[in-house]
Amino acid sequence: MNANTNPVKTGDFQINSRQLCFFCAFLLPIGKLLEAPRIFAQYTQGDLLLPAFLQLFLQGGTFAFLLATASKNQRPILSVLEEKVGAVWIKIFYLAFGVYFIFASLLPLLDLDKFCYAAFFDTSPTTFSFAPFFLVSAFLCMKSLKAYGRLFDLSLFLFLPSFFALIIFSTGACNFSNLLPLFEKPFSNTLQAMRHTFTFFSDSAIFLFLLNNYQYQRGDGKKIMSCFGVGSLFILLFLAVFLGVFGSMAQSEHYAFIKISQFFSALKTTGRIDLLFSYLLTVLLIFYTCLPLQLATNCFAQAIHTRKNLLISIVLNVALFVFVLFCNNFYNSLYRWISVRLAPIFLLFSYLLPIAVCLVSLGRKNRKQGGRVALNARKTKLKCVTGRNYEE
Repeated sequence: MNANTNPVKTGDFQINSRQLCFFCAFLLPIGKLLEAPRIFAQYTQGDLLLPAFLQLFLQGGTFAFLLATASKNQRPILSVLEEKVGAVWIKIFYLAFGVYFIFASLLPLLDLDKFCYAAFFDTSPTTFSFAPFFLVSAFLCMKSLKAYGRLFDLSLFLFLPSFFALIIFSTGACNFSNLLPLFEKPFSNTLQAMRHTFTFFSDSAIFLFLLNNYQYQRGDGKKIMSCFGVGSLFILLFLAVFLGVFGSMAQSEHYAFIKISQFFSALKTTGRIDLLFSYLLTVLLIFYTCLPLQLATNCFAQAIHTRKNLLISIVLNVALFVFVLFCNNFYNSLYRWISVRLAPIFLLFSYLLPIAVCLVSLGRKNRKQGGRVALNARKTKLKCVTGRNYEE
């Protein structure tokens, strides 16, 4: 048979099913616990669970379709795509997604910048206080996804104790009647809340590239989607507790996960021990924010056929450092442009293009390739019967 049709060995892949499960359950939720709760509450108030559920439903459906494609192909999705569209188009594909990953990182970087200044500094920070983040980012961008797989394993031990500690600290001040009455706001508010939060739910593009470095095994789809469901429940639980704690003030509360437990009565005697768990979640938030930048580095390296990720990583992180340094004072304007006016870009790259990639990779082989495979199969059969080699 044609060499291109041979399955890739499991050892060639950098991510395994356990790590994908941990990504969906423990790392993916962290990006939704910082600013998204406030935005949901701003547009829907007590109905903030509805737009969050719809966002997770869309994302889960896309994840399921990507997993179904991986189970059918049994090979890297983008390798199959390259055979279908050719080397030139696959380079354009990698370049486009590399630019998209940078674009999708702009607001999370600004959010993380402001959050770190608010959470870690009691006095006025210096201009370059956020610079160490880009040193960490540059280091991670030089690494392969195998290194990120180890971080996915670590996320279990950072997320679970921290998340549930903050939830337990918050329940005493929580009034779940703030969630009632249900469906008080018109559905147009829900759609508006979704439009403003697509930037926080654009993980399908990340999932596509993770799957490209993973060998599907029988039964993995159920395990991974179950873990995605667990991660979704974490998000919905946090949103419910967040609104229960802050009520009508929720729409003005920035940096949700560091504020949610501040009314815990025992903190008066023990001090702000809840900050310890918030800081552990911040470590995960840093890993989550760096992941698109690492994928962008890999995309550019794939597009120009180079293994010199170091140079790409340095240029990318220096450019983003300059962006954050000079644009953090224009956050409101950038937010309106990126998350509202440019929201279709997130829809295109996080939903439409991954689905299109699946449909193309599942399509039939072209006649030339199919005829070659059939000819090779007939020659193999004749060789087995006669013991002779048949050349074209």
